[in-house]
Order: sequence, then C-alpha cells, then structure tokens
Amino acid sequence: MMQQAFNQGLLKIALIEIFAMKTPNNMKCHVNKILGWCVYILTMLAIVEGCGYHFSGRIFLDEWQIRSVYIAIPENQTHETDFAIELTHTIIDQFIQRTPLNIVSHSEADAVLHGHILSIRENNLSRSSNGLSNERRIQIDFTYVFQNIKDTSQKISEKITISDNYTSGWDKSIEYTHRKQVLKKIANRLAEKMIHQIMNHQF
Repeated sequence: MMQQAFNQGLLKIALIEIFAMKTPNNMKCHVNKILGWCVYILTMLAIVEGCGYHFSGRIFLDEWQIRSVYIAIPENQTHETDFAIELTHTIIDQFIQRTPLNIVSHSEADAVLHGHILSIRENNLSRSSNGLSNERRIQIDFTYVFQNIKDTSQKISEKITISDNYTSGWDKSIEYTHRKQVLKKIANRLAEKMIHQIMNHQF
C-alpha cells in the first residue's frame, strides 16, 4: 500500500508539472520538457520497484519488533560441505546488503534464521557421440524458517528449489571449476529469493 501510494504521488506530481506547462513558441522545447518528465517518472518508478521489499519488509519488521538476526549454518543432508559454507557466507552478505537488519550472535538477536539443505541432485542433459556428458544440471532443494525469538508463533517458513546447468566433459579439472561456479551462482539466487520472500512477507 505504501509503495502504491508513493507511485501514485509521483505520477500526480509529474502530470501537474506537464499540464501546467504553457505551450511555448518553440514546440520542440515543449516536447523535450514532456519527454524529460517521462524519463524522470520511469526512473523513479524503477528505483521504487527495485527497492519495494524495503517498504513491506520494514512494516512487518516493525510490527514484530525485529532489528537483528542470527543466521545459523544450514543443516546439511548432503555430502556437499563446501556448499553449506558458501551458502552461509552468501546469505550473510545478502542480508547485509538487502535488509536493514543487523547480523548478531544468537544471544543478542531478535530473530533467528534456520536453513536446511534437503538435497543436491544432478543429472545429465546431453552426451557426446562417445558417451561422455556434455552438460549437467544441478538442482538444490532448501527450506528455511525465519522466526521471532521473543514470539515463536511469528515465523516465516518456505521451501525453495533452484537449478542451473554447467558444462561437463573429459577434462575433469575444467568440469570441477564449472561445477563450483554454478554452485556459487545457485547460492546467490537462493539467498536473493529467500530474502525477497522474507521482506515481502504478507500477513
């Protein structure tokens, strides 16, 4: 609601300015002013839309009285220990960049984030004429709970599935590099999606 009102306010201001313009003798100048205002409107709406989760997110954080969060290392049901560490670092970085919350120890936190890596599955997408895999897909299933420590009934719980592909082949060192890169990419996408869900939580 706050974002919608802000958008409507921008449009009203811009329309008032446009219609208040008196048509000058130089029509080209008049058109340029209108185009300038159109660019301004689109730019401002893009900025507001890009930061939209801050409006709704701050509302529910204020209502739940949450200013800080403890981020636990995700429980891991797979053998990919490196990915669990990578994901933890990525989540912390994303929380710092994309939310107003402070990252603190459990004893100081208003809320706690528990994650759970359920599975990391891989399958071949294509093979070469000699039977070697050319491309593989990784799919990761992840659940999380974002919970108010003072009132445990206040929580957000979701499941996220992210997949991506990487190039494989006879050179295992190159394949390992590609796989590591795609796991890092998945960790970023997963963290971004989780934070978007939390900050856009609807009651």
